[in-house]
Amino acid sequence: MTPPTVLVVDLQNDFLDANAGGRGKLCKGFGLPATRRLLKHARANRWPIIHIATVHEGPETIPIRLRGRSPVYCMRGSGGEGLIAGLRDEEELIIRKQQFSAFDGTDLTRILESTSSVVLAGIAADCCILHTAFDAAGQGKEVYIPYQAIGAAGPDEFLAGLVTLNKSAAFVGDLRDLLKSGQSALKESIPEADFRARLRAWFDGGAAALKKVEAGGPGAQAIPVDQAIRLLEQQLGEFCDT
Repeated sequence: MTPPTVLVVDLQNDFLDANAGGRGKLCKGFGLPATRRLLKHARANRWPIIHIATVHEGPETIPIRLRGRSPVYCMRGSGGEGLIAGLRDEEELIIRKQQFSAFDGTDLTRILESTSSVVLAGIAADCCILHTAFDAAGQGKEVYIPYQAIGAAGPDEFLAGLVTLNKSAAFVGDLRDLLKSGQSALKESIPEADFRARLRAWFDGGAAALKKVEAGGPGAQAIPVDQAIRLLEQQLGEFCDT
């Protein structure tokens, strides 16, 4: 079986930085420990890895719907457009985008011509992950999404995005199955009766970890984003084995 390509979407400082004044929320980082597990597995098995990063030049490059409603985020040269520390190995490809889908205005379609399947990680379930997954499916790719490696601004957004994707465009499953049996295991979707409850319980577990971060010092809202992310990942340690 041809190995899948792992697409790591928008795991950047501004999207997790609540102090940036833009679209940042630390809870979008709940998927970081699982993403690191996924990347370790992909490298060990020589799966291609592509990092997708949003980079804007000014207010004229953000999506039309957001112009005048959102400050410019992930501005080139600001530091906010930088990937979360330790995610990308130097030789791994990085693609920069300005729209929601990783395919829109980039070379990703050409790069994935010989790829039959992709695994998505990153943020957000109801926005860039959603758009990227639908575009990949529209190009005939099998799309796999381990839910533990996905972030969102809140539980409702997390569920809305992944429920929609599992219905129409992707196989949403458990990272443990992917690491144990490969991408074919994710075709065995989570039973519909358990789907919402399992995903909600996972997000709630991340929220509990975030509360510990906020209770342990001046609060996640008041410390630099790199420090906040490190503290969050420490509290999310139990998810590293999921």
